[in-house]
Amino acid sequence: MIAQWDGKPIKEPGVYAGIGIDTYHSPLICAPEPSVSHSMLHRLWSSSPAHFWATSRYNAERIDDDDDSKALVLGRAAHHVLVGEKFFADRYVIRPDTLRGEDGLKPWHGNRKACKDWLAKQTRTVLMPEQAERIKGMALSLGRYPLIAEGALNGLVEHSLFWRDAETRVWLKTRPDVIPADGHYVDLKTCRSTHYHALQKALEDYGYYAQAAMVFAGAQALGLPVESFTLIFIESDPPYCVRDVTLKDHDIALGARVNAAALKTFVKCWTEKHWPPPGNDFIGGYIELSDRARERIETRLKYELSEAA
Repeated sequence: MIAQWDGKPIKEPGVYAGIGIDTYHSPLICAPEPSVSHSMLHRLWSSSPAHFWATSRYNAERIDDDDDSKALVLGRAAHHVLVGEKFFADRYVIRPDTLRGEDGLKPWHGNRKACKDWLAKQTRTVLMPEQAERIKGMALSLGRYPLIAEGALNGLVEHSLFWRDAETRVWLKTRPDVIPADGHYVDLKTCRSTHYHALQKALEDYGYYAQAAMVFAGAQALGLPVESFTLIFIESDPPYCVRDVTLKDHDIALGARVNAAALKTFVKCWTEKHWPPPGNDFIGGYIELSDRARERIETRLKYELSEAA
């Protein structure tokens, strides 16, 4: 069931070991055909085909999508450590507090020639010392969390699922944090707050419900068991609180519908080589307040009128 990747483009559905994360995201992984991940579908769904194509790896003129922002770097590095992925030192390096140069050993300063030279030589992502400390704090906090101590993150790490969509025949792919033997999937997320409403907002903003649907679809297509999908959130700042929440079946089912709609959009745009902006190229038209906004305004008007009476 599990195949060791041979370094060639994927041609058969399966669970593959040995595919690095950069290769997984490469446009060549299923060449000459495209392969679609949840992050791609989410970009199409949450913004527009035009926004998706602007940063797509399939676009020879793609623009930088701010992959090097501090928050994203911290999240990716922390995730690497917390789920137990290998070869951290091959991808990341911690910026030193002091550095020896022509002017001797001195504290780090961005304007020093020695510091500029050190940065210019780096081929790995540079982590700030305070980022490394935060990752350490997160790891310690997560290690004390009961669900983790009970083995929630045990399973196959760094394995990728590839299969063809039954309707469109497009290659789909997903890379769960861990592939469990019992079908109870767990995915780790860093966040700013573990308050319920903050997590509820993250569920929608980042499409985690659709991500769960993508994992389930891949597992089912490849004959793997699926039972549940739990998100474990850990705060990226002290006190590094941890909270686990399990998604409900009806939300995962809704995510499957969202993925299907976004995939159809991808296929249409890919075939026509046209990636329209929001509004599908329509110009003009009407716009109106949402029902929720209108209700808030009406409520305030009643209050203001009663106060003025």
